[in-house]
Amino acid sequence: MQCLRICGLVTLGGLLSACQSHQEPPQEGAYVDFVMEMMVESAKLSEGPSDAKPAVQAVETWRGSAEGEDGG
Repeated sequence: MQCLRICGLVTLGGLLSACQSHQEPPQEGAYVDFVMEMMVESAKLSEGPSDAKPAVQAVETWRGSAEGEDGG
């Protein structure tokens, strides 16, 4: 009985590996397209709230004045 189980598992494993080996490889550039799409979606999510513009401008102004002091 145990031998039958082992034979069954070996047979199923062989069938599964045979099915996996016949898969089509991805088209050339498909991975790059996928990564670019994920980057675009990530950028859309990380834009932040629409009312953050004054805070962003304040930080940019502060950074600009700090850079001006370092250069002088």
